[in-house]
Amino acid sequence: MEIEYKTKNIEEICTDPKASKRKLGKMISLRLFAVVNFIETAENIVDLMNMPSLKFHDLKGNYKNTFSIYLGKNLGWRLLIKVLDSDGNVCENNDVFGERGITLRIVFIEEVSNHYE
Repeated sequence: MEIEYKTKNIEEICTDPKASKRKLGKMISLRLFAVVNFIETAENIVDLMNMPSLKFHDLKGNYKNTFSIYLGKNLGWRLLIKVLDSDGNVCENNDVFGERGITLRIVFIEEVSNHYE
C-alpha cells in the first residue's frame, strides 16, 4: 500500500530510525516502524482491519473519517490515518468498511501522538 504523510516532520519520524528514537523513544519507535512496515506490505485496508494487534478503529467527533492504530497495548501512543482513494480524496468511513474498502491502496498518515497527553 502506498503511504503519504501530512508533514515532513511526520514523514521523518516514520522513515528515519534515528529521528524517531530521539523524538519518541526506543520502544515507541520500534513499534512505529513495525506498523509502518506492515502498512506498506498490506495488500489493502482490509488487511489492517483484520490484524487484531493493531486495534484498527474509526474515530468520532473532530476526527471524522480518521482511523487509529495503537502502537502498543499499554504505551498510549497511536497512529492516526486517513484512507485516500486513487484520486487523493479522503474516503468516508462507510466507504472504507464497505465494498470500496477492498480496493483502497493509499494511506495518509496524519499524526503520531500520545493518546493521553
